[in-house]
Amino acid sequence: MSLMNQLFRQVIKQDLPEDVYDILWPLLFVARFPDKRLREDIQMLWYQDECDEVYEGGAVLEACLTRVEDVEAYGDHYDLYQHERRRFKPLRDREEKNNIQASTEEWIMGGYDPIISLRYAEEQWRKLLAIEVINIIRRMRDGILYFTIDEDDGSWSDCQSYGMDCTTCTIYKTKYKENYTDTPKPPVFCESWAQIANDFFDKYMYKESTPYMAQHECIKKNSNNPNNSCGFIWLQSYESDVYGKLMLKPNGWMNDSFMNGEQPEYHLDY
Repeated sequence: MSLMNQLFRQVIKQDLPEDVYDILWPLLFVARFPDKRLREDIQMLWYQDECDEVYEGGAVLEACLTRVEDVEAYGDHYDLYQHERRRFKPLRDREEKNNIQASTEEWIMGGYDPIISLRYAEEQWRKLLAIEVINIIRRMRDGILYFTIDEDDGSWSDCQSYGMDCTTCTIYKTKYKENYTDTPKPPVFCESWAQIANDFFDKYMYKESTPYMAQHECIKKNSNNPNNSCGFIWLQSYESDVYGKLMLKPNGWMNDSFMNGEQPEYHLDY
């Protein structure tokens, strides 16, 4: 007899109904910590210094204001794109909401359909936010979206000269279920895709994966926590079938404009 049933017998002199028991019992044993991937979704937005004596770190997931074709192009114009790195805003702020609303009303007053008006307003005012990129990453990690991982083979001299690891993860708009167009109820996700994606994040969110990290013992003490000096920069894609690319951060350096609130342009095919 469970403790809950004994308690009910003592208080109300009746057994706990089984249907109620099935609902209440699991709620008493909720997980102490949230799911690992949910924690990592949150940790991607962390901004803090890893060492008191080294003012570097940034965020685990950063934005690049300029649309960069790939990591090789980043290496070709390293100094330029390093100054384009920004901290992602987690959510839309009030100013952006007000601008979109006002612009939408102007288009409607001009005789346009409300849906078209909203689209035009968002094209003008909407910015790409961290939550939108993290949702894309989560779908990849759940095995829903197709992706490729290009490991650094040391062939790109410009990247090597800056100590960059050119490993890149490209996330496509192709869904796993699209491989089963003739199946009435196609599978939504692929377990092997999910495993490979999560292994990628385990490797590059936690390990001493950059020359910078190997130099600082204080960073290496706790490998169970994502490190702000490693992580990823989101590169928006020029390709119609690609959401974007995750390149590895070359270091934890933060430029003077890192926290100024600028965000990449939002493209409505996200």
